[in-house]
Amino acid sequence: MIGRFSSNPAAPTTYDTVVDNPTGSTYNVALPPGTWTKVLDTTGAVAASDNACTSLAVTVFKKN
Repeated sequence: MIGRFSSNPAAPTTYDTVVDNPTGSTYNVALPPGTWTKVLDTTGAVAASDNACTSLAVTVFKKN
């Protein structure tokens, strides 16, 4: 399940945060257009440029 959020109420579909909670296998999530940074994964707070999501874990991406 992917949750996409906008911090700008005037532009609710201009997503700048993506939260992903994958199922039983690791995979690469397709992010909306733009440059994204992974800010949270199973190791805690991170600053990574990959789009990998670990199985059965919440991964959070923030648009730059």
